[in-house]
Amino acid sequence: MTEEILFEREDSLAILTLNRPEALNALTVQMLERMQEHLETVEADPAVRVVLVTAAGERAFCVGADLKGRAQEYEAGVTEDPMGKRIRRLLRHLETLDRPVIAAIHGYCLGGGWNWRWPAASGWLPRRCSSGFPRPTWGACRERAVPKGSRAW
Repeated sequence: MTEEILFEREDSLAILTLNRPEALNALTVQMLERMQEHLETVEADPAVRVVLVTAAGERAFCVGADLKGRAQEYEAGVTEDPMGKRIRRLLRHLETLDRPVIAAIHGYCLGGGWNWRWPAASGWLPRRCSSGFPRPTWGACRERAVPKGSRAW
């Protein structure tokens, strides 16, 4: 299986790459957990002075949560929102990190992918970037694929 989050070090730069281009870098719980682990590594290393978050593929930086995966979780009986808890924890960690975070955004940057822009010290949006916070429309996902409190239509 391909590593969904790549971690590289170039001198004082830590590079975190979302690596699911076939799914437009849609986020999974496992990706968020792995990203959290890498941030803890960065935090423990004083030689790292800047964090760059980027994404593999040409079409998208990140289109948010993997809704297909979330629908499967709910169909399997999951009643909590593991994705929401982890994304909030990760974004809080990014916001409080004691070094700058730069998000190199390209292509589609939607939903939870759009959230990456806020904790970053700099989110560079090129002209050919489509960004925003859309919600699934009626029929796009099962009733419980979107957590309670969110609008599905």
